[in-house]
Amino acid sequence: MSRETTASLLLIACLVVAPAVRADVSVRFEHPENYKDLQLSAGSTPKIQADLMNQFSKYFKQLGELYLPKGDKLEIVVWNIDMAGGFEPWRSPNLIWTRILSDLYPPRYDLQYRWTDAAGRVKAEQRELVTDLNYRAMVGFTEFSPQDALRYDKATLKRWFRSRFAGEAGQPLLGK
Repeated sequence: MSRETTASLLLIACLVVAPAVRADVSVRFEHPENYKDLQLSAGSTPKIQADLMNQFSKYFKQLGELYLPKGDKLEIVVWNIDMAGGFEPWRSPNLIWTRILSDLYPPRYDLQYRWTDAAGRVKAEQRELVTDLNYRAMVGFTEFSPQDALRYDKATLKRWFRSRFAGEAGQPLLGK
């Protein structure tokens, strides 16, 4: 067999096997019509809300690639979203479209997860409220673009995700 043929077969084998060894994250949004807050402005449309859910789903999958051991599987069910910030239309009629970031409106996510290893053994399973009352002062949001409307939410979710899933054999990495 020629070197080119061997290299091609090896490349094909790697492409076939690679998806099986990556960590797998699935995200399901339960009754998003009942979520407390899934809008960038008071005029957010269902299309914008669907786009936000897609952004959250993609972000959870990115976090899985970064922090989950290869071959592990994480199933996340999102029961509620209350994004960072809130609306204060009483300040001015023009502010109905503006999300105000304040300590009064920390991000809150009601999440349930089931984490299994490559053999299907459950490493952790829990439902919890993910929040950070000090979200505006925490390190992490600056790694995102100032134009990213979800930068505070993503920083909060990243800290939570890393603390729950980046440790060895399900041991959380607190303070890292």
